[in-house]
Amino acid sequence: KAQPVATFRHMAELFQVDAISYPARQMSRDASITEELARLRASEARLIAFAEGARRLLGVTDPKALVDEVLALAQQSVAADGYAVWRREDDTWRVAAASGMDASFAGLELPTEHNPPLTGPTVTEDVTTTPMLEARREAYAKSGVRSLVAVPLEIRGRPGGSIVYYHRERHRPQPIELKIAEALGHLASAAISSAELHVEQQQLAGENARLLE
Repeated sequence: KAQPVATFRHMAELFQVDAISYPARQMSRDASITEELARLRASEARLIAFAEGARRLLGVTDPKALVDEVLALAQQSVAADGYAVWRREDDTWRVAAASGMDASFAGLELPTEHNPPLTGPTVTEDVTTTPMLEARREAYAKSGVRSLVAVPLEIRGRPGGSIVYYHRERHRPQPIELKIAEALGHLASAAISSAELHVEQQQLAGENARLLE
């Protein structure tokens, strides 16, 4: 007769433990759901910002002003601690625009022979252990950079620059981040190519007009 009583007590104890742990589990699930909803809302907001910025970007015809617009749209579309738009000029890579980086970063110049152009989006989770970035480590250290995501810019069919997102902590981007960053790379490439062609056409028209005078 004592066995049913012991079994009942054991079941009661299990129920009591489960009753105590249930709120904790529920709170954990609620927190996970809330976090996921917040992430989705943030992604939605960035996609909306990207769409609005894209329309604005395609309306800019001044190449210098366009670089600033590309930088601003990168900041609105992809979360990072620092941003830079790099451009290739002859045999040198130069920072055309930057934000969130050390003041000396804007004057950084790198020879193309030691810094080949990107062939696609590149994720570097630790810049201190990547041989290809050795020439930039001092500059990264000044800005506290640990990770980066770089997206190439193909200007008029040639490697002509990149948009780089810098992170001060080790970072592995989410797929949506990479998709937005890559889309911005394609958009910026087309806009810069169009703007540079527009400037050349204006210069040519001016030269022709002078010849006819």
